[in-house]
Amino acid sequence: NYLWIGTGNGLARYDGKTFQIFKNNNGLKEDFITASCIARDGRRIFSHFGGGISTVHNGIINSYSPLTITKASINKLIFKDRTLWAGTRQ
Repeated sequence: NYLWIGTGNGLARYDGKTFQIFKNNNGLKEDFITASCIARDGRRIFSHFGGGISTVHNGIINSYSPLTITKASINKLIFKDRTLWAGTRQ
């Protein structure tokens, strides 16, 4: 198990001894993490200041740019009943 920490300068994963930092060049949509949640299948879902979403599952990072979000900063994520809800400030 890991502790995942979203920051303004990347995503940090702590294993109890050391931190590993993930950034845009590792596959994140962008470096500024604004919210997170966990899906039922164990995927970690992270939102970004610029409106994108990144997921981490089984060591693989995927990034998405939802068409309905136009560069709005996502500040809340909720995964409920197989649906991801994203709250924005705009």
